[in-house]
Amino acid sequence: MRYNYRNHRRVLVIGGRTGFTGGYGISDAWTGDGHTENHWRETNARVEGPIVKYLQAAFTESWLEATGTLLGGDGYFPLLEPQGKVSAQMVKSSPIWGSFQNYMLFLLSITSAQKSILITNSYFIPDDTMIQALLNAAARGVRVIVLVPGKIDHEIT
Repeated sequence: MRYNYRNHRRVLVIGGRTGFTGGYGISDAWTGDGHTENHWRETNARVEGPIVKYLQAAFTESWLEATGTLLGGDGYFPLLEPQGKVSAQMVKSSPIWGSFQNYMLFLLSITSAQKSILITNSYFIPDDTMIQALLNAAARGVRVIVLVPGKIDHEIT
């Protein structure tokens, strides 16, 4: 597993109160709108409220593993009141653990969706079970949208 042992998490937390997650390509190629050739578009989400501490905990876990230093306390994790009307869940994984649990969470989410499923993933490679779950959701009237790149940059995808 050494070949896959890297941190690919995209987490930005400001003051322990505002979080961003998604894709963070840093170069001129990532300044696009999704329509201009060679200028890719990224999807990011800004979050506030208790979900921020889970984003920060994912970063802290990686920091501890890399440096041996634990970041904690009220300075890093202030008390956060709920914000807005949308519930959120943060799901993390690593090369060591979490892949099967995430797969099951996604599959259960798809099979229980009632209104919509919106997926954006630059390397979306669903297996037959996941494809069938998405088709079944669409057949029962769930709005299913999968946003993937128009141009593939990795042969396996």
